[in-house]
Formats: sequence, structure tokens, C-alpha cells
Amino acid sequence: MLLVLAIAAHNFEEWLTFPHYGELTGAMSQRLGLNVEPKPWPIVQGGLVFVTVVPALLLVLGTRTQKAWGVWVVCWVAAIFLANVFLPHVPAMLLFKGYAPGGVTAVLINLPLTWLVLSMARKEQLLTRGQLGLIVVAGILSLPVAIQFAYAVAGMFVS
Repeated sequence: MLLVLAIAAHNFEEWLTFPHYGELTGAMSQRLGLNVEPKPWPIVQGGLVFVTVVPALLLVLGTRTQKAWGVWVVCWVAAIFLANVFLPHVPAMLLFKGYAPGGVTAVLINLPLTWLVLSMARKEQLLTRGQLGLIVVAGILSLPVAIQFAYAVAGMFVS
């Protein structure tokens, strides 16, 4: 359940700081040659709620079962948040030579905790090295899909 708290803390940091640094999204996508349009703040807020609640529910379900799928679900959520450290947060901080929303918790909490969860799954032989690799790849591929889905869901409730 520590991972649930870490995810909530991370998304809360983004909630508090994003309004002051939201222009980083457009600036970063422009520097990287991407066509990512910044989302309106109410949609970002709804997306942050979604990416806090849904992973929390998945983690609760995954930890409440003795079945193998529970380990896969927990490790998949951990892999998504590990990818989240290296895809938007660290590059944003490096690119702008400073703080980016969610950067502190991404690097100081999510990175070591998600690494620990994945390492423990391997050490305790809950997953093979190949299975762990597959889950990490699935986490990397799932991250942009999850973000866009969260924004789409939030957009349904924001007029």
C-alpha cells in the first residue's frame, strides 16, 4: 500500500505545481519536435484524479489476491510509474535545468519505490527475468495510453 501513497503524493505534487509550470508541456514538446497540445487545467485536474484512483484500485485488487495475476497487476502499475519518472519528469528537469511538476516525488519517491517493488518480485521469484522485462515494456507502452485515456475520461466530465 506504500505504492498507493507514493502515487497519491506524486499526483498531489503535480496538482499543486502544474498551474505554475504548465507552460513546460508546450515548450518541451516544441523543443523535442512533438505535437503535444497542452490540456486545459480542469482536464489536467480530472486526469490527475483518474491516474490516482485507478492505479490505487488496481493495487488494492492485486495485493488482495494470492493468484499470479495480482503480482502482474502490481508490477505493471509499478512499471508504469517507473516509466513516468524517465519519460516526462527527468527529461523535463534536464531540458529546463530545474524543477518540473512532479519531479521531486518522481525522482525521490517513485523511482526507488517502484524499483524496489519490481526488484522484490524478481528476488522472491514471483516473476522470471523475462516476465519482469515484459511487464516493464508493457508499463512503458501503457504510460502514454493511460495519460491520454485519463484526459479523455476527464474531458467527458468537464464542459
